[in-house]
Amino acid sequence: MSLEDAEIRLKQCLEEIIEIIEKTNVEQSSYTNSRDKFDSNKQIMETLTIQLNNKLKSALDALSLKYRQYFLDFFSDYNYDYKKGIFNETIKKYIIKQLSNDLSAIINSFDAFQAAFNGNLLLVKNFVEKHPKYKDKSGIWDTTLLYSSSRNNHIDIVKYLIEQGKCDVNVQNRTHNQNLSKDLRISPTSGSTALHAACYYGHLDIVRYLIDNRADYFIKNDAQETPIYNGLLRYNIKEFFEDFLIFNYSNSNKNIPQSTTTITNQYL
Repeated sequence: MSLEDAEIRLKQCLEEIIEIIEKTNVEQSSYTNSRDKFDSNKQIMETLTIQLNNKLKSALDALSLKYRQYFLDFFSDYNYDYKKGIFNETIKKYIIKQLSNDLSAIINSFDAFQAAFNGNLLLVKNFVEKHPKYKDKSGIWDTTLLYSSSRNNHIDIVKYLIEQGKCDVNVQNRTHNQNLSKDLRISPTSGSTALHAACYYGHLDIVRYLIDNRADYFIKNDAQETPIYNGLLRYNIKEFFEDFLIFNYSNSNKNIPQSTTTITNQYL
């Protein structure tokens, strides 16, 4: 199955589940007698749980490991056991609205993360405003909204995510031990932050902005690289750190430190 087909299949499945949930809401509202309503709601929720168990298990089994884990990562708030193919308890009435919203978030996430990469601020903004709990999650390609926008020099999106979206400036991409690739080599993006990306690609304005907003330039990704290390091959980034970091060692030392052992974490 191609990646595009996997995405389409997952979206279709989730749309069908949302439709089942919406029908359940309509059915619940049709009872007026309190006793009948209580008994009926209990039965309706039990039926809904069985329906979703069957639907999710068959749908997830048909997905690649990567897409399946992507769904389960977003779905982590719910007591769902994929190996058993069931929710560990009957779905409660009070969570079904949030459940429907979270399923919509998974559907919308594919376009939102691509939008952060491509520079479409409106799509990113719509996603964050509608699904704020997922603003710091990693997308299907294991990178966050903030990382993707920093990587491709979309400073308008970076500023929106920090100032209005209230994203964690030091949020890290999905780490290697969560990745499902059979490749044992560690990806340089694994565990990286937005500052890693901005430094590596030489986006000085974004580097300055992130550090102004308390980005950690000593944080290590899974390859044990700091943002400073990532920027050493970019003259403008290397010069920035030489000029604006306060060193706790002799000025005659021309090497930029790469850990907090020899440097005070301050920014002028």
